[in-house]
Amino acid sequence: MDEDQKWLIVRVGLVIGVIGLIAYGIYSNNQNRLDITKYNKDAAISANADNGQFNDVVLGDANAKITVIEYADYQCPACGRYAHVFEKLTKDYPGQVKLVFRNFILPGHTDARAAAGVALAADRQGKFWEMHHKLFATQRDWADQGSKRTEVFENLAKELGLDLNKFRQDLADEAISKKIKFDMELGRAHNLNATPTIVVNGELVPAETWSNFTKLKQLIDTKLQQK
Repeated sequence: MDEDQKWLIVRVGLVIGVIGLIAYGIYSNNQNRLDITKYNKDAAISANADNGQFNDVVLGDANAKITVIEYADYQCPACGRYAHVFEKLTKDYPGQVKLVFRNFILPGHTDARAAAGVALAADRQGKFWEMHHKLFATQRDWADQGSKRTEVFENLAKELGLDLNKFRQDLADEAISKKIKFDMELGRAHNLNATPTIVVNGELVPAETWSNFTKLKQLIDTKLQQK
């Protein structure tokens, strides 16, 4: 066997090895995925074993005809800028629009998951939206700040008058991780690849629409006219 043949065998072996690793990675990833097919991803989802017994967080009339689902990442600057815009829909269309918030954490945002947990811990004390707003308003104080992040989060909890001991216990609860994972799976089912992203009555809304409030309201008006 000459040298060229030996190198060919080595190269083929390397290619097969890489393909095997990729296949194993895909298999392993799929093995860890939740089966969410039994849930209606386009509607508010009630507490269940898969989502850690957390109801979807809803702003507005629960019986509203229009469901706007917002997927966001607390470490995403654009999410912070548009959070109030999406919430304004519930005020401009009282009783007609409800907003559902879900977490979708982007790669590289190493503090976003912790922030999502903080909001969910606050939810257990009836202060989700208050903490939600504070997390976006203080992004620069806790994002990429290392150990300082914990101090900032606890100060926010104190400002909201939360029971600090309960807050700490809830942060360590595995149920919070379940809820975040559940949200992420729903986002993947909606084919998300960026944040913020919104879904209106099952329709994935392009950025050129949700980033223009006039166009967004036109979409809502169209949906309201549909039976």
